[in-house]
This record gives sequence, structure tokens and C-alpha cells, in this order.
Amino acid sequence: MKKPLIALVIMMIFCISNMAFAADSSFSDLPSKHWAYDAVTKLANAGIVDGVGDGTFRGDKTMTRYEMALIVANALTKEDKANAENKALLEKLSTEFSKELSGLGVRVKNLEDKDANSLKITGVAQIRHEWTKNPRSLVPDAALGGDPYYTGQPTDKSEIRSALYVFIDKKFDSNHYFHAIIGNDSIGGDTRTDSPMEFEEAYYASKNGNFEWAAGRFAPTIGKGLLFSAPYLDGGKVSFGKDVKTTIYSGKKTDYSWLLADTQFKLNEHTSMLFAYNSDKHKEYYNSKAVGLEYTGIPNINLKGEYGVNTAVNAKAVNDGNSPKGMYIKAKYKGANPFAVGSAGAWVGYRKGDNGFDSHQYTGALSAPNNWTYPAQGSSINDVKGFEYGVEVTVAPHAMLSFIYGDLEAIKVGGDGLADKSQKFLISQLTWVF
Repeated sequence: MKKPLIALVIMMIFCISNMAFAADSSFSDLPSKHWAYDAVTKLANAGIVDGVGDGTFRGDKTMTRYEMALIVANALTKEDKANAENKALLEKLSTEFSKELSGLGVRVKNLEDKDANSLKITGVAQIRHEWTKNPRSLVPDAALGGDPYYTGQPTDKSEIRSALYVFIDKKFDSNHYFHAIIGNDSIGGDTRTDSPMEFEEAYYASKNGNFEWAAGRFAPTIGKGLLFSAPYLDGGKVSFGKDVKTTIYSGKKTDYSWLLADTQFKLNEHTSMLFAYNSDKHKEYYNSKAVGLEYTGIPNINLKGEYGVNTAVNAKAVNDGNSPKGMYIKAKYKGANPFAVGSAGAWVGYRKGDNGFDSHQYTGALSAPNNWTYPAQGSSINDVKGFEYGVEVTVAPHAMLSFIYGDLEAIKVGGDGLADKSQKFLISQLTWVF
């Protein structure tokens, strides 16, 4: 076993062993006669409180101050739906549980008002170990007009990656803001580019009712993550609509121009639907459409899936003249909250993507082996099918540990397809939110 992997395992064990220290005053019982119970019951009846944990509010159950703070944090995100009386209740609850809310990373209203025009800096850091049965080369940036970033050999089945992303947000007023992400990722200590940090996003946005426009650099995500999204685009974005919301990106990544779009809406209280589209300028590699569904009507369970087809010229060429298709479904139980030590989740998913469906193999929401090339990839759904299993748990304040195993195999082996049938992988990852 490599020394870096031994160090990573020791660190993970150390984090898990620290779960016990989370018992502080936030977990003390809230007396059954406390006024907060009546206040939250009123908010629940008004549709402002959804609940905590399993998504329900049980007024007959005695809670800890921490559990009540979770409910208040949820309610604060829906303050715009509250009338004057309920806003007053939210203000009172915010004051009562200000300590717990601060521990959860929630900024209570009076602090928001005070710091409305300040610069907010947050971020995410990750360290992960990746093992792949048969590492494969991802399509380098040269395919998009840039330079390839090869940093290893295809025999490197085991690797350490680290990443740091810093989020910068400046709100000028209620309708105008600036957002940026400065990021760096590395493999085995080797940075992704000649520059140790680069802008993943940096744009100015302006809102007017349900219409918003923005200009700058974007790291776009469309749909539920099935379709290709360029690692970043320089250009513009518009979004509009309330019950039916549409978002459109148009911009350039090196020498390629892209158009990305999605439309999302609710069919009912628990079911949402979407349509997504992406295309490069000449429809060479991508001319993809997708439809997706998400269902949240089962307590503690989230179900979602997406199905798409790519009709681009080169996509058909490597798939025996047929338009390659892709799909995935995923069922997730609960989930880890970085601000709630001990919270956890698990999921199982299935994916299938014909050869050519995502030839550049850079999609946002799915997990897959990250192999030995740069830029670091988030996933792939190209010439692959099989099941994925994952678990996650918050092991310390702001720190989540996750394990993902993919029991995947290539659909097409040899020729234009992959060289190896097995595409199994295992990822172990620690994520810090700050």
C-alpha cells in the first residue's frame, strides 16, 4: 500500500473517532412546555415548516435544541412566504436559537441585514483516494482546442487527488450580485495547470422579478447532470420564469462555442420534470437532448432519473451510425448534512451510456473513475453500463466522509470502444465545508 494511502486511511479513522465530541449544549433537551413548539406548529400549519430529518414535523415529540434549530433553519429559507405574524415568529425563533443556528452555518436575519453589503467568502476542500480496475485516458483538452494535461501512466490504478475551491460572493443590493469560484485540483501533488489556482466561475448578475441575466465565466450544470457540461464557459446566461423556469448558457470554451439550456417545472407537489439540451457550434461532438424526473413523495427517499440521446455527427460515427443514448436512475436515502455531525445517507444508481454519448466525458452530477489524465473529471457516461453504490456520513463539524463503488463495464470493447471490459472503481473522499 502506498504511503499516501496509509496516511489518508489514518486520517479517515481519526475523523470517525471524533464523532463522539459533538455532544454539546446544542443537543440538550428542549422542555416540552417551551414556547417554540407552539410557534413552529403555527409555521407548519402555514406551510412554512417542512420538518427535520425525515421531512415531517411531529408536534408531540420532545426535541433537542439542535433538532429545533434545524427546523428553524429550514423555515428561514421560506421567509418570503410568511405573513407579518409568521415573520415575527421567525424573528423570535432566530433570536432564541441564534447560537445553534450559527453552529449550523445559518446566518440569522439580523446578521444578514447587518452584513448585506459585505464580501462573503466560503469554500470546499477535498482529498480523495481513487482506485480503478482499468484506468482509461479521458479525452484531453486538445479535443476542445486547448492543451492536454497528461500527468501519469495508464497503469496507475491507484491515485490521490486533492482540491480546493473558494467561493466569493458580493451582494450589492437585492437584485445585483457578483459570484466567483477560484479553484485548484491536483493529482499526486501535481497541479492541474501551470497556474496553481484558476477562476472556475466569475460573473456579474442582475435580477428583475423572475428574469435574471449574467455575464462572465460559468461552470454550468444543466438538467440532473446526464448531459455534457463544459468545465467552464466564457459568455452569458439568462434565466426566466417562476413555475416553469428556463436557463440558457451561451459561450466559448477555447475554440469551441456552446449552447446549453434546461427547463424545469413541477408536475405536482412531489414530482418535478425537466428538459435539457446542449450543443457545440457545429454539432460535431454534441447535439444532445434529455428528459428527466425527480420524485420526493416517499419519506427519506429521493428518486431521480434522466434519459437522453446525442445526434451529433461524430457521436454517430463511433456508434455504428446510430445516435448514442444515455440514461441513469438513482435512489438516495437521507443524506449527510455537513453542519450536523452523525447525519448520513446511502444511495444506489444505475447508468448506461452508448459509445459516443459523452465522448469528452465531463458531466457534473455522476461519479466515475478519475483515472490518470487532466483536467480532473467529475464523471463519465460513455461506453459504460452498471450499478453504483455510495454511503456518506458527517464525521466532524463541516467534514463529510464518503465511499463510492462502481460495478461498471464497457458496452463496446475494441475498435472505437474501450480496451478493457471491466470499468470498476472505488473512491474514498473527505470533504470539508467552510
